[in-house]
Amino acid sequence: MGSSRPPKAPTASELSYSYRVIRPFVRALRGAPMMPPGAFDGIDDLEPDDRVPIAVAHQMLDAALEWTGDPDLGLKAARECSRGEAGALDYAIMSASTGLDAITAATRFIRLVNDALDIRIETKGDRVFLRLENCVPLTRAAADFEMGALFCVLASVWGQTDLSRITVLLAHPAPADLAEYEMTFGAAKLHFGALSYAFEFDSDVLRTPLRSADANLHDLMRRHAERVLRELPQALPITRQVKTLITEELADGHPGCAHIAQRLQMSPRTLERRLELEGTTFTRLLEEVRESLALRYVGDEEMPLSQVATLLG
Repeated sequence: MGSSRPPKAPTASELSYSYRVIRPFVRALRGAPMMPPGAFDGIDDLEPDDRVPIAVAHQMLDAALEWTGDPDLGLKAARECSRGEAGALDYAIMSASTGLDAITAATRFIRLVNDALDIRIETKGDRVFLRLENCVPLTRAAADFEMGALFCVLASVWGQTDLSRITVLLAHPAPADLAEYEMTFGAAKLHFGALSYAFEFDSDVLRTPLRSADANLHDLMRRHAERVLRELPQALPITRQVKTLITEELADGHPGCAHIAQRLQMSPRTLERRLELEGTTFTRLLEEVRESLALRYVGDEEMPLSQVATLLG
């Protein structure tokens, strides 16, 4: 009697990185004596904007870490990022008029290279926090690369800023040797064991005009980036993930926004913002799931209404 629980939410195999994210690792590893023959077979056939499933990319990184035994590989790959490495994302940032416009472009267009990352700005007094929230777990090497690569992408924002006024917040513990971190982040302060991965800096950075500002290029790159975003495969829309998780949690009585956001490894505020971008809200999705399940369960003549009520939370 009753119905089976729905399948678990899809994994990171449905999310993807642009090959632009992987290319710096290839450069950092190419020629390394510990790499096995054929390690890069087929990799040169990929175009910069080809997409690689995140699960596959992380498996590749795990293998590279095992081969090299190098815990600092993510930092070394980040230093391989060159100007324009991230394509339209880079140029939309560099051509912005102010630090705020550049960071706004980064938050809007980060999906051009990374399906799983959400960037948000928090202002506390005269300090700003640029927080990175991933909906998939990251190893230290992956997190190091993400922070180092974004630090490089935002070079135009930091350009007129004393780097010692920037704090790099890293959620993992400090390693014994910080040399690679110091090479990657320069004079910026390092804070390990933070609550989240983020950059902290003075709010005046948001108002600072960028030396690389180019209004015509910025307009061109924004329109190009918007078109590319629309053409990207939707991978795993956050709406679909949330509805799947609500369905799983209803019977256990935990279908609330905070709990679902925790399962997705993001804040409730970020979850609501991402749902808003997809034209919906958490409350609306909860109502839709309950209505859909109610119709299915009531159609089962063997299921008591009391059990239906329990399954609907």
